Amino acid sequence: MKKKKKKTADRLKLSIKKYNINIQRNGGEVVVGTISPFQYYYWKNKERELRDYLLVKDKDAYEKEHRVPEEAKMLNWFEIDNVAHIYGAFIETDNYLHIKKFDQSSASIKNTYSTYNLKDIDKLNIGTVDGEEINWASTRLENQFYFFATKFNKGIWTTEKDLEIKSDLDLKQLNLHYKRIQGISICYTISYSDSKPMCLQDDSSGRSYEFSVHAGLQNNQTINKKLKKDIMRAEMETQKFAKIFSAKFKKN
Repeated sequence: MKKKKKKTADRLKLSIKKYNINIQRNGGEVVVGTISPFQYYYWKNKERELRDYLLVKDKDAYEKEHRVPEEAKMLNWFEIDNVAHIYGAFIETDNYLHIKKFDQSSASIKNTYSTYNLKDIDKLNIGTVDGEEINWASTRLENQFYFFATKFNKGIWTTEKDLEIKSDLDLKQLNLHYKRIQGISICYTISYSDSKPMCLQDDSSGRSYEFSVHAGLQNNQTINKKLKKDIMRAEMETQKFAKIFSAKFKKN
């Protein structure tokens, strides 16, 4: 009886196939968070200055040197994330999905390495899940001002563990879970069929950054009076600061 159970267990074990799944080349971290009208109007059209400010080692010293108004000061860039904070691989034409098949001893099986360009994701019938779009027109950002940050890396984003299934992998049952933020589609988990999504772990390097501030869709029917006043005040106050610093620059 024990021998039969062992043989059955061995057959089940041999029937399970293991796949390593990863996305290579470009990815990183994307952050979106709401900010005040004053922060928006102060940093608007100052992307280089905003980048210098948010990446400087001593923010207090920077704020004193550049006389950043109290209302314009910002948290660390990765903390301004009450709308979205996603980390993963980009779904774009320069990225490739790699799938490697292994046997039960975790040894790679010859001629079972497949590579797919993600520009062909629709032709391959690979599933995409979630797909929430976050931009200036999103209802979540209606009558809001927001900060957008991207940290770009190059490398490999691999599922936290190998996929184990009892059949050959079918691309139609493979799902890339992603969000599209300010035009960037970023995959943060991968699942197969109805299995639990697996988070992506990275082996990447190179850290370039882009920071910017934006205005969400302003809806006159839903915007409240207080926000209207705050916007008018922010515009006037930031214009004053701009004139003062412009005059000082000319004198120097």
